[in-house]
Amino acid sequence: MTYSQSIPEDVLQFIKGSAHVMQPVDNVTLDAPVVIRRIENPAHPAHGQMGLFAHKKIPSRTFIMDYIGEAHSNERADSDYDLCLYRAQVEDGFVNIGIDAAYMGNEARFINDYRGIRTRPNAIFKERRRVTRFWSLTASRGGMPGNRQNKVSTSLHVPKTNSK
Repeated sequence: MTYSQSIPEDVLQFIKGSAHVMQPVDNVTLDAPVVIRRIENPAHPAHGQMGLFAHKKIPSRTFIMDYIGEAHSNERADSDYDLCLYRAQVEDGFVNIGIDAAYMGNEARFINDYRGIRTRPNAIFKERRRVTRFWSLTASRGGMPGNRQNKVSTSLHVPKTNSK
C-alpha cells in the first residue's frame, strides 16, 4: 500500500497504526483461488470488462486477499477502483480516506458490485482502517474455463462501497 501526500499526518499515523495491531490471517496462500477474466455474459452490467472469478472452490468465511492500492484523502470521482477505508473528523470537518487501485493494486481491483447480478453479495470487504481485506461470505464453486465439469466459474461480487 502506498500513501498519498494528501492525507493529513495525524490521520496517516492513525490508519497506518503499528504492525503488531494487525490481525494475522491464518489461511493466506500465494496460490490465490481467483483468476481475472473478461466478463462474457451479455446480461452482466460489466459485460466486456474484466472481473475476478473463483477458479477453485472457496469455502465460506475464507480470507481471499487484501485490497491494495494508493491510500488518499482527495475525491476521485473518475475512478471505478476507489474504496472507502476510513472517515475521520478533523478540525474543519471530515476527511475521507480511500484506497484507489486504478493505477496500482492487485487482483482485488477486479471485484464487481453484486447489484444487478445477484440478490446478495458472495464476498465482502472487512477490517477497514489499516487495510481492507476481501473475504468470501458464501462458498463459491470454482472451475477454470474449458473444464468439462464446470465451464463457468463463479464471479465474485461485493456490496459497492467507495470514498465518494
